[in-house]
Amino acid sequence: MKFGLQTHFNAPIGTDTLGQVRARGFTLARIDCQTASLDDMRQMLEETRACGMQTLPVVDLQRLEYVPAGEWAEFGNEPDGDIEPKEYRRELEAACRLADVQGIKLWAPAISNLDEDSLQWLNDVRDAGATPGWPAGLYGLSVHRYGDGTFDHPHRGFSSRGREVYWLKLAMRAGMPFLVSEFGYPTIDDLTDADQAARIRQEWAFWQQQGAEAAVLFQINDGPVDHREHRYGIRRCHPDGTLGDWKPSAYTVPHSSPAAEETMMQASFVLSRRDLIPVPGRAGLFTVRYPTGSQDTVLSVQPNGDLDTRPLGTTGPWEVLRDEGTRAVFPETKGAVYALPLVD
Repeated sequence: MKFGLQTHFNAPIGTDTLGQVRARGFTLARIDCQTASLDDMRQMLEETRACGMQTLPVVDLQRLEYVPAGEWAEFGNEPDGDIEPKEYRRELEAACRLADVQGIKLWAPAISNLDEDSLQWLNDVRDAGATPGWPAGLYGLSVHRYGDGTFDHPHRGFSSRGREVYWLKLAMRAGMPFLVSEFGYPTIDDLTDADQAARIRQEWAFWQQQGAEAAVLFQINDGPVDHREHRYGIRRCHPDGTLGDWKPSAYTVPHSSPAAEETMMQASFVLSRRDLIPVPGRAGLFTVRYPTGSQDTVLSVQPNGDLDTRPLGTTGPWEVLRDEGTRAVFPETKGAVYALPLVD
């Protein structure tokens, strides 16, 4: 399963931020492009791919034309409360025809929840075509799932959360894949940072168990206002709009651990920028000479987290670093995020 995060809202956010997101284990970025200019849309896709993340742009029919072949795309966002099933079906069929021609993996319709009303609307869209079932060109179903702030409680009419997914899979038919393109918990009222992180960890495990192709956490940043809608983020925001530190929820992706990163940052190893060796054909990525000034070995992180050396010229995932200014991060290692102090 791909571990996703809602990162963009119609404007670029830069590779520095996305690099930090990727280093925390997130492998997919959901990118709201619905009102973005085409130039901004291209930049958002390019900066996300540059950080090694799967893109999931949310687009309308016009912007779908500009999604590159082979990419994922999501058509619209929560139409179930606004558009009649037959009307949406006509729009969906047009999007599916275009996606089929362009070779895009199209996800839809991003229903607002897994409650009875939303699932009934989903069934009605499926059955509104001239022929039964979903239109050709639709790769998979996308859904949102929000609850009452707890993890276990199902929506009314369902005996468990597993039964919600059971009815979703009946609506899918024929083994079509699905992804959860939004879920989240706001840190407000009685929900602490630790509570938010604990529930998000449960969600990752649940959606893996249910066979989701991806699950996307909403969202990257808090807003500046002390209101529920501004507290879903995994990074704090000060009242003046400046961004603060990452919450514990930023480290919930399985095998991504802030403790591992902190241990590495406190290690006695301090890297020198003069020892960085550019990796050919991969802008912004390096290996590093170690010990300092070595002519034949580079630093390597072992799978168990130990530091060792490898022969010069090695460029596997355990040797490749990214320069983040005051630290060097190993962005391609599996598991914990490894980082070391970096000086000039």
